[in-house]
Amino acid sequence: MMRPVQYLQLLVLLGGVMFAWNVVSDDIARGLNPLKVMCFYGAVGLTVAALSALYILFTPDKIDRLWQRFITWLLGAGTLFALGNWGYIAYKLFRGEQCVSACPADITNPFLTPCFYGACIYLVAFLIALFLHYRGQRKTK
Repeated sequence: MMRPVQYLQLLVLLGGVMFAWNVVSDDIARGLNPLKVMCFYGAVGLTVAALSALYILFTPDKIDRLWQRFITWLLGAGTLFALGNWGYIAYKLFRGEQCVSACPADITNPFLTPCFYGACIYLVAFLIALFLHYRGQRKTK
């Protein structure tokens, strides 16, 4: 019964990986150093989580629960990081400043920034991981 939700988790993470690396590649094309761009670290986090979710699909139950706990913590920290970055971008936009990373030059609405979409992807992935984590704990009791 958990397999469909695990596939959903992997699907959301793979979509997030493609989105995040696309944003990072846009920043690189604009001449920005990827190590100084917030999206780079979000992309790395989503990639690690996606590889871990893929690993879970082929492991026994004991290791499965350990890796699911890791994914849950990683995505929880990533969600806080992404929301913090989005909050910073929103603050700058509300002050009338320009978004420095991954934003079109004419954007003024913080809800249309890639940081907001990345934070939403992280949040959805975190909620799915949290569901799988607690469902797995309840299953073992």
